[in-house]
Amino acid sequence: MYHAPSNSTNRPSQLMFGVNWWPVKNTRLSFDWVWNGFNNPIPFTGGNPLSSFNTLWFRYAMFF
Repeated sequence: MYHAPSNSTNRPSQLMFGVNWWPVKNTRLSFDWVWNGFNNPIPFTGGNPLSSFNTLWFRYAMFF
């Protein structure tokens, strides 16, 4: 499959930071942040090309 250099990237970068907290046994709360960067901005329909984006999420888990 051919990817045109004008709408693809070949050197993505990623940085992730997370914190886990175990308030009681078998229960975990996770807070995570991820930054993704691209050497070539990626065009999307109806918007400006993205050179980076962030993701922030929260997770609650119970283990049995």
